[in-house]
Amino acid sequence: MRKAAAVLLVFLLVFSSLSGCGIKKKISNKLSEKLMENVLEQALGGGDADIDFDGGKISIKGKEGKSLVIGADKWPDINFIPEFKKGKIVSSLYDDKTAVIIIEEVKQKDFEDYLKKIKNDFPEDGNNFDSEGYIFYEGKNSRGDIISVNYEVSGESLMISAAKNGG
Repeated sequence: MRKAAAVLLVFLLVFSSLSGCGIKKKISNKLSEKLMENVLEQALGGGDADIDFDGGKISIKGKEGKSLVIGADKWPDINFIPEFKKGKIVSSLYDDKTAVIIIEEVKQKDFEDYLKKIKNDFPEDGNNFDSEGYIFYEGKNSRGDIISVNYEVSGESLMISAAKNGG
């Protein structure tokens, strides 16, 4: 126990002394990235995933070729829902069958135009709710793709959730 504490203390001292020229930050980022990779690999079943950190985005590719992207600030590479081209994408999570996209700075008129398109493209089992500054719609298309859009008027924020063929 004392030996482990001594090793840890030496590591911390060396680590803290490397504060010049951004070396400490680079090492810290690499250590954080490696730790996150190990945690994600274990959570995914023992290390068969390829995990890539790129800025605020995490891409995970499984051994069967399936991939998951978390935190991207661009429209996801999906083709089963129409792209919303206004506002500022702050986050997205997507794979080949599902997507969640959060967009801010969305003007109500732009949302209403998008909602018309969504209602037209996803008319089956349509469920619409509009109350006290919140607008929600959920629907399905003939292929079985499902979409829900949630818009908060005062915050000008939009969340789009979708599942290809019902997820």
